[in-house]
Amino acid sequence: MKKPKITATELAESVDAEAVFPAAVQIRVRRKKRLFDYESRDDLIQDPETSYQIENFNVIVDTAINSIEERFAQMQEHSGNFSFLYDIKRLQKLSREQLLKNCQDLHILLTCGDTCDVDGYELCDELVSISCMLPEKNMPLQLLIFLKSNHCLELFPNTAIAIRILLTIPVSVATGERSFSKLKLTKTSLGASMTQERLTALAIVSIEKDVAQTLDYGNIISNFASVKARRVFLM
Repeated sequence: MKKPKITATELAESVDAEAVFPAAVQIRVRRKKRLFDYESRDDLIQDPETSYQIENFNVIVDTAINSIEERFAQMQEHSGNFSFLYDIKRLQKLSREQLLKNCQDLHILLTCGDTCDVDGYELCDELVSISCMLPEKNMPLQLLIFLKSNHCLELFPNTAIAIRILLTIPVSVATGERSFSKLKLTKTSLGASMTQERLTALAIVSIEKDVAQTLDYGNIISNFASVKARRVFLM
């Protein structure tokens, strides 16, 4: 709160504005009847700065922290499983027990039923051997190129498979976001009560209008009508 306040004060002074917090709007609070004498009542916040910090600043910070944690949860999980493969040269500083634990955890992660992509014990032995052979630059992609250029893929199969999985596993911190310009055209006052599924579908049609114009709406409407039409059984 201290640093944003200093920045806001400097910005206000630069535009010749008064750097003060506006007085909080007084709202009549309905007090509930206390069932027990030891229950205390919440005091009203009179200080505008304290009110802003509690009702606005802390809420924004908490929302930002929760959003960042949710967005990077997949990245953190990926890093926890494959981080020991990011720098093979650094594995020389790890004890064999720690390296074996990381390899065994990866073995369990890549196991499906009775099959597994890598063997934990063999992967540990391969990494110990490779760590003594690598040059200084040993990022996963450089490691895979090194193994292929030296015809060592068959000598270190578990390492090659683990590195390929590391490089190709789909991990992203980006989330799908809607185009607000299209939503403004799609969700009007006439369709304010539409569901999220229909709103998303209409937004996709509006965004991908070039593809939508190539569709044959006659067949789509006929198929929809045949599915939704009520059947009348004559006695």
